[in-house]
Amino acid sequence: MAGYDLIYKINKYDKSALTDKAKISDGILFDNAKWRVTTKENFVSANETDYEVSFVPDKDVSNININAFLKFENWSRDNYVLFPAGAYNGNRFEALDLSYPPILPPEYRGQNIEYITDVPRLEMGVENSCIQFVSGDLSVPAASVFLPHEQKAVFILTSQKTAHGENGLEMFEGDTAYIGAAFPCVKREFQYVPMKRKGRESEYCGACIKKGEGITINFKIFEYNARCVQDLFDRFTEIRKSFAGVIKFKNELPFSKCFEIYEKTLNQMQYNPFGYYRVGVKDNPRPNRISYQDWQTGWVGGGINSFAALCEGTEVSKQRAMQTLDFMSEHMQGKSGLFYGCAVDGRAYGDNFYDHDDKNFHLARKSADALYFILKHLQLCRRIKVDIKVGWENSAKQCSDAFCKLWRDNGQFGQFVGADSGDIIIGGSSSAVMAVGGLALAGEYFNNDMYLQAAQSAADYYYNNFIKMGYTNGGPGEILQCPDSESCFAFVESFVALYEVTGKQKYIKMAKDAANQFFSWVVSYNYEFPPNSEFGKKDMQTVGSVYANVQNKHSAPGICTFSGDSLLKLYRATGDEKYLELIREISHNITQYMSRIDRPIKTWDGMSLPEGFMNERVNMGDWESKNGIGGVFYGQCWCSVSAALTYAEIPGIYVRKDLNKFWVFDHVEAKAENLKLYIYNPCDFDAKVKILIEESTNKAWGQAFGSEWEVVKIRPKERAIIDLN
Repeated sequence: MAGYDLIYKINKYDKSALTDKAKISDGILFDNAKWRVTTKENFVSANETDYEVSFVPDKDVSNININAFLKFENWSRDNYVLFPAGAYNGNRFEALDLSYPPILPPEYRGQNIEYITDVPRLEMGVENSCIQFVSGDLSVPAASVFLPHEQKAVFILTSQKTAHGENGLEMFEGDTAYIGAAFPCVKREFQYVPMKRKGRESEYCGACIKKGEGITINFKIFEYNARCVQDLFDRFTEIRKSFAGVIKFKNELPFSKCFEIYEKTLNQMQYNPFGYYRVGVKDNPRPNRISYQDWQTGWVGGGINSFAALCEGTEVSKQRAMQTLDFMSEHMQGKSGLFYGCAVDGRAYGDNFYDHDDKNFHLARKSADALYFILKHLQLCRRIKVDIKVGWENSAKQCSDAFCKLWRDNGQFGQFVGADSGDIIIGGSSSAVMAVGGLALAGEYFNNDMYLQAAQSAADYYYNNFIKMGYTNGGPGEILQCPDSESCFAFVESFVALYEVTGKQKYIKMAKDAANQFFSWVVSYNYEFPPNSEFGKKDMQTVGSVYANVQNKHSAPGICTFSGDSLLKLYRATGDEKYLELIREISHNITQYMSRIDRPIKTWDGMSLPEGFMNERVNMGDWESKNGIGGVFYGQCWCSVSAALTYAEIPGIYVRKDLNKFWVFDHVEAKAENLKLYIYNPCDFDAKVKILIEESTNKAWGQAFGSEWEVVKIRPKERAIIDLN
């Protein structure tokens, strides 16, 4: 057993201010009441112990909560602390108090720096600090620690809530550390609002408990041998659903119908006559700000939504997708070969929120995304026999050359770089790791060893300096270098691309490690929303939604901005079905978040999102106030692009004849008998279901493989039969 004790504490509050506390055991007097404590322990295995503990007072008590803590004496800051989607290595980084959207001031910039915003964290250089989360702040209500000196990983997991309110997860760090769960959550005195740990007075208070009724808490403790922090993440993938219960997916909106609705919106509201697909709809920007809804390269959709349109769209959509490539290659490329970050009506701008006329200032992740997806466009054109323009290829070469130069000159790709100058302005981030995948595809497409060698060297650097450390950071452009899931998934995508291009097994190991860390960002259960909230009324399922970073306390529909097909490829290379399970959760549930004429999604202020809009908010936490839980603002977001990519790149049904198995991702039902697949469409919409049947995994899929899958059309409440021979 690792060096900790399990203890229970009881706390008394005046509103949210702690007034008294005690270690609680059977017979203790606290708050003028005598407490009866009953503990049930279930030793499930050598690694898991389940607890049910009841605390019953002999008098009425008010405003109290209970902690179940793992107490670690002689605590070391070398221990790695994980709150999934909330804190990575305890978020022990230097923090700056900046307003939103943040950009590092010039005096803080450099090649190897790590600054985060003022998010919940364990502080550096102080004797004592604490970190508190409500269950909905996290992808899984859990806390864990890797103890390198003991070679152990310890986890405590609980449920979303009890009858007394939402549960919490928290840690108090000093020479002794307390890590555990709170029943109910009480954020003491202050609570987090975007980029402010003490942003407002806490809305929390403890439970009122009647004489003889008590409060019963449930939690699980897991303990494993662990050689490194990666072992903690690997084990977490096995236990993250411990309180999830039975998850039953709802069949409501098929992938194809979701794409059809999105394509209509894309062409009616998101096409700029200058000749490209916008990333959103035209908006009215604030004074001295540009419209970030018009064009942003990569990241939230620029040059990505066009790939989905080229894959699955009408002829009009395909032509506009190619116009978008024209726009990128003719108007958006800087002197270095990197792309400019933003544009409005064809005019390019930079990524400095406070000086957008500085075109040189550029989020390198955007060009990394652009390079990767331009190569995907080119490979798709080859598959579907579309003429490829020299300008598109030259654009991809220039961007590849720019990333090679960045790598050669600096040994990293940086976070913010010069689109014209080609130098690093702010480094110390894995923001642009997608350039590894882009260079891998460029090396294959152009038969260029220089690109491939740079991809492989950079893959080793980023793996050793980020994945091995247990965090990835700085993918979004407005979080400084906070830990995030977007760069984490770019690791998965890049390593899988490298594996498919080179055939080297080392990249599968690296992809598995990155994917197992990515699991920690994905919601494992269905959160119970307030019944009067919009998501509560619509019975939204949260399993498979993805937290973007530790700054934004909400999950979102889908992966920003990918389909997740690399998880399918990872399954093919490993045979590990947990990757299929994860992509099913992500892909199946994404379509429920699209607003439709027959099922409009209403905003906080009572407006209905137009048909085809999909908002990024899956608010389970209180960062935008408790009233914001289960609600959205008015706007079209990047997640609609991920939904479109889902239809383009995720099969509706995946069949492995050699294993006599199949998996359903789309909103249909299926069964197999006598080498026939019987498919039923339970939805109220026509479904065009993509079927992928294969007998082995000997051949890599490559990019844009979904364009070659069989498509079966099934009307509502009807069936289709597929001969597997």
